[in-house]
Amino acid sequence: MMENPKIREVLHKISVKESSVNNLVIVYGKMTQEIILSTVKLIERKLMLENFTRGYITKVKMIGTEIMQNISKHQQYSDEVAPYFILNADNNGLHLYSGNLISDESKDYLSKNLTQYKLLNKAELRAIYSETFLNTSLTKEGNAGLGLLTIVYKSEQNITHDLVQLSNGAYHYSLEVFLNATLNKN
Repeated sequence: MMENPKIREVLHKISVKESSVNNLVIVYGKMTQEIILSTVKLIERKLMLENFTRGYITKVKMIGTEIMQNISKHQQYSDEVAPYFILNADNNGLHLYSGNLISDESKDYLSKNLTQYKLLNKAELRAIYSETFLNTSLTKEGNAGLGLLTIVYKSEQNITHDLVQLSNGAYHYSLEVFLNATLNKN
């Protein structure tokens, strides 16, 4: 039986941070479109209650939606390793944590693209984002290749990721996105 290697680590990391940490949303288990929609609505309400600006809330919803959509599309089904999404606030901003089981093929795609996107300067990333947005069409699966690029671009490249091999062809992918909030409160 495999065990989710990251969820405990992420929750521990969150719990030992500053005393002002606020877990706004935690989703654990199979990610469906209904769960994504409900979670995005909850994110909006929670951030409104925390007095974040409309523009910042929109950015968080967009990034959160892309993260959860990627989990939904690329998750490998396992009773032992469930996907998760966590929205956490501290004094510096918001952290979006996610993790799920992925295939070897998805691992290669994520490694290549995340490494490439992190190495680009802001202008280069913007150019790739704009070109992809304007010139890519949806595939049958609804995948235009924009999800990961949107996460990196809208977060201003404030991401870290980790890939851990769990078995032959199965990897645990975890992502942390940080959004500075110092100027985004009403």
